[in-house]
Amino acid sequence: GDQARTTANFPLSGPESLLLTHGLRSIHDGILVGGRTLATDNPRLTNRLWNVPSSDDDIPYQPRPIVLDSELRNVRECLASGLLNAKNLIVCCSREAVSAYSESIRQMEPSIFLLPCERSPNNAGAMLDLTSVLSQLKEEFGMQSIMVEGGSAVISAFVQQDLVDCICV
Repeated sequence: GDQARTTANFPLSGPESLLLTHGLRSIHDGILVGGRTLATDNPRLTNRLWNVPSSDDDIPYQPRPIVLDSELRNVRECLASGLLNAKNLIVCCSREAVSAYSESIRQMEPSIFLLPCERSPNNAGAMLDLTSVLSQLKEEFGMQSIMVEGGSAVISAFVQQDLVDCICV
């Protein structure tokens, strides 16, 4: 049967705060969320409100959407349901997940880039090594600045590993 979907995708503040969020997005190379945030909120992870043209064509600069999904569970769920708002998505996942699911994911959504990353030596290897993730994003895509938007477990992991330069609340 159908499962009810819950979402945390509702306004937490006013239009000025949303504009600020998009302004912050416009100055980063990538916007990163965890797999649960992707599956729950299905965010677009784009800059739609801060109009800083990326070239002569009046299209605002778009950061690259990034999701951490070590086993690709959440990405596969979104693809299977036909619900995936983020376009041109980079999915940071384990090497094992790439081996197991890359063909089926490419068949469902060819624009997704699977980025194999090392597992964290902590947490019994369930999480990805965030230092490895950042290194891979820099090496593969030249990313210098990433905005971590959520969820709370992902933000906490970045803070705990001292991988944060600035926090905006």
